[in-house]
Amino acid sequence: MHIVRRVGRYSQPRAAVARRIYFCPICGDGYLTIDELNGHVLHCARTVHR
Repeated sequence: MHIVRRVGRYSQPRAAVARRIYFCPICGDGYLTIDELNGHVLHCARTVHR
């Protein structure tokens, strides 16, 4: 059983993650990791194909 409590060092886990977002230059979607972004940009570039 996992009980979630507010502890000092875990007070804002989402805020720390949210700072590091990579945005797709083509469609503007945001991704948490550079790997996800790279994969998406390749797919997005093929789909849009301008």
